[in-house]
Amino acid sequence: MRVLIKALGFAGFTAGLAFAAPKEASGPSGYAAIEPVRLNLASKTWSELQFIQADAQGRVSVLRGSPALEVYGLENGALRFKESFEGATAGAKSGEMWVEHARLNRAGDAWFLFTKPITIEVFEGAKRTQTVKSHWEVTDLAENAAGLVVAVSNNEIDTSTPEGPGLNRPPLVRSWDGRRWETFIQGEYRNEETRPGASWRQLDMAAYSVYLAFSPEEQLWAANAFASRLRHFSASGLLEDEIASGDGKVHWLDLKPEDVAKQQTKIDAAVVASGLRATMGARSTISRNAYRGLAVGRDGYVYLLTEAEEGLALDRYLPSLPTYERVLLTGVDLGPGRPSFVAGRYALFLCARLGQGGTWEIPNEYLVSAKWKSVPGVTRNGIEIEDPHALNTASGARP
Repeated sequence: MRVLIKALGFAGFTAGLAFAAPKEASGPSGYAAIEPVRLNLASKTWSELQFIQADAQGRVSVLRGSPALEVYGLENGALRFKESFEGATAGAKSGEMWVEHARLNRAGDAWFLFTKPITIEVFEGAKRTQTVKSHWEVTDLAENAAGLVVAVSNNEIDTSTPEGPGLNRPPLVRSWDGRRWETFIQGEYRNEETRPGASWRQLDMAAYSVYLAFSPEEQLWAANAFASRLRHFSASGLLEDEIASGDGKVHWLDLKPEDVAKQQTKIDAAVVASGLRATMGARSTISRNAYRGLAVGRDGYVYLLTEAEEGLALDRYLPSLPTYERVLLTGVDLGPGRPSFVAGRYALFLCARLGQGGTWEIPNEYLVSAKWKSVPGVTRNGIEIEDPHALNTASGARP
């Protein structure tokens, strides 16, 4: 556990860059591909931040702008203006927008805006009604029937009375009841102390960066951004299942000098595209992105945006069987930073962090007709998930 007295500035920026891993020799994957539908939302010229979210009914909204934020409804592939937020947010600093993520509440009438590393603002309608700070560093936020919940790292920030030294296990998920924070789910301390070429900051972010998503039944799903590890918790916070691809651990890439130079070019371009005024250096060791998004579909599947060896992929997990399957996504370049990924009523939606990066939908019809293929080596609670198609073929049934 570390106590950070000062707020973190640019240190975590590169953790959000989806660096392409060097191609590794392997046989054909055999995964089919689908091409999401790119929406014409003036995104090719929109250079500001954007976030796409859905309420409990599957109605989709888009929050975009810098420094002023505006809310739009997304209906039939077109945007319909709703309202503008009143006043500057905590993420608007020196003419730049630093909001890391935005989450729409279940009712669709309030937004939670997260600005690194610990600030969350609540906007009901167009007005800010509350500003909440967590002294544990936040990595994601979600909402259940009880209110706001956040995933946290093991870093405590700007506190004179840290809790960590007295804890056997740090928090993984914390909940806000409108007055105070409480630990909802306990986590664990990372066991990898050092990594040549990686800073302690990289080690922490690789270990603790988590995406959260609730099911309609209040079940919580948590996917590690840099490890192929998906956890399922009950509504009361008890661990029900753990799904892992391979060893489920963070995988690191030791880059050659020429690769470091390429990564530096990507970082410089990302900084310019984001509008930030900063200089950041590439490192010789980076963690590989495993997942870039998590959404619970209305069809019972848990969907994951995955950085596979073949490129961007869509994975889906069905808890009731269980099955874990994949298709590749073509024609989508989400660029640097955290994208948005949500399940709407009739489609999955994903968008780049900057509007000019694009917005896409994957209609339910595509999901039904796609030629999904099981991913080998995926386990649930240590037991490998079998391919149901292979089982049907082996038993003589039609695949």
